[in-house]
Amino acid sequence: MVSLFLVFCIGPFFTLVVSADEWSSYTDDRPWALGIVVPDGAPTEEGKVKWSSSSNLTVVLTIPKINMTDSTIYVIVSVMTESGVVIQAAVGIESGDECWRSYAMYVRDVYSSSKEYVPVLLGDSPSFSPGDSAIISIHSKFIDSVPVWIAEITNLSTHERQEVQLFSDGSSRFMKGDHEVVALESYTRSEYVFRNMGQLTLHGVFVDGKKVLGGWYISDGQVFMSDLLFEVGAGGPVPSFLYLVASNSSMAVWGYSNEPWEASPDHIFFLLLGALLLTILLIMFVAFKIR
Repeated sequence: MVSLFLVFCIGPFFTLVVSADEWSSYTDDRPWALGIVVPDGAPTEEGKVKWSSSSNLTVVLTIPKINMTDSTIYVIVSVMTESGVVIQAAVGIESGDECWRSYAMYVRDVYSSSKEYVPVLLGDSPSFSPGDSAIISIHSKFIDSVPVWIAEITNLSTHERQEVQLFSDGSSRFMKGDHEVVALESYTRSEYVFRNMGQLTLHGVFVDGKKVLGGWYISDGQVFMSDLLFEVGAGGPVPSFLYLVASNSSMAVWGYSNEPWEASPDHIFFLLLGALLLTILLIMFVAFKIR
């Protein structure tokens, strides 16, 4: 599940398009992923991100309106601890399901060929209907004076919540570097699955309760970046029908287009404006909750 995303472009707005020929020639079973990377020094409401002194990553998002798939799809939040373990919490939909469920795991020996994947939560509650909104948090908590890593997933639409203890290895902070904090990861190659997805909307990323205000970049698994700490997915090419538009503010939108996507100001304006009203309501709620 973990895969190296790499930069497609950096600037005030981002769009990723892979050629149709490249996608049609893709014959192996590697998953693809497309997401947002938050580097050290990214601006926040009250300063800059400093991963090495932070211990809480919280993401607020609305999942896409996908209600069927022939293979697994995740909206996945990831971060690396100071001990080098990658923690992931996600909502995902499996083949045969009509709803999304909750997942959490951690990965040891990330840079080794024999990575150790340790699932903790597999397809459990809370469950999500397509289009529901979620808060996903990864943070450390001291239990009996021992730091323990926690994953917490909340369905904002139903108020259902689950918190799971992952592991304890003495670490209580994140690793310095660039973290791919949220991604759409897919094991399906079917365009049909995505045609009515609407939008996956990222409403906000919070590090220690401070909202990240841009300064991030897009990662698609195809270009090496030395400060990117870990991989999400397995580097399969992102299909040409999927786009990601992100602004240097606090929002991002993933969606389907049956034509090559261009990052025109009009496209970006209407995409982000469409999510703005919901974002304001969600952020007010979440900011109060996690502070």
